[in-house]
Formats: sequence, structure tokens, C-alpha cells
Amino acid sequence: MTKRNLLRVPGNVWLFVVGVYVFGPGLLVHRILKAHWGRARPDTTTEFGGDLLFTPPFEIAAQCAANCSFMSGEAAGATAFAISAYAVTRFVRSPVLHHMLFGSALSLAVAGAFLRVVFGRHFLSDVIFSALFVSLIAVGLSFFLSNRNGILRVWKNMKSRP
Repeated sequence: MTKRNLLRVPGNVWLFVVGVYVFGPGLLVHRILKAHWGRARPDTTTEFGGDLLFTPPFEIAAQCAANCSFMSGEAAGATAFAISAYAVTRFVRSPVLHHMLFGSALSLAVAGAFLRVVFGRHFLSDVIFSALFVSLIAVGLSFFLSNRNGILRVWKNMKSRP
């Protein structure tokens, strides 16, 4: 009996993809930063015709109660999509098809993220930091998933020390 994987992609790659979405756009961006930062969106600031004050990116404010600007959830999701596409398309046998699929995913992600800036729903810094933070989460997850046994061994040794 042979074990078949969806699209011949190993299970730990699918675990990585799910983890990137859960910890990046889901937990960090939507549940933590976006919900508690309080930064007004560009189109609601006085500089762009609104009635709220501009706040620099790393300054927590009280200009927005919910669904605030810092970070961009769409940019975080677009970055997670591009990273996931790269991880999954690595297993496509044809190099031309791999590059075409990943290039399309990356182009769609970049265009979608920057449209948020063009329409005044996010500052450029929101988009850049969303992409950066989701990318850092992906790097951490890839390290964790590729070194599972080593990390678990270290964790067990830490717990067993007096």
C-alpha cells in the first residue's frame, strides 16, 4: 500500500502552508496587531480629507476602535499566498510550469497588496510590514518544521533540568 499525497506534496509542506496562514494573517495581523493598534486608515486622516489624526507606524494610538490600519490583512494574506505558492510549486516537475505558477502567484500577491495603498485603505508601511512579518513567521516555521526532532530534543532537555 502506497501513501499518496495531494499533488505529491509532502504533509509537512501542507502543515507549513496552514501554519503560515494561521500564525501570520490570522493570529499576528488580525487578532493582535490590527485589533489593538488603533491607527487610522489613510482615507480617514485629516491629510486625506477625513477627521482622524495621522499616527506613525510603530506608535499605538486611539484613532480607530476596530479594523484599524496597522497592519494590512490583505497584504498579509497575499504574502502568505505567495509563500505558500512557492512552497507547493517546488514539487512541480516542470521548471517552466513551476516558474509560471509561482510568478503568477507572486504578481497577484504584490498587485493585491499595493491596490490597498492606491485605494487609500492602507499606508505603504502597513503593506511592507505585513509582508515582512508574515515572511519572518514563514522563516521561523520552516526552521521549526525542518528541525522538529532537534527542537523537541532541546525542549525535553530544558524541561528535565533541575
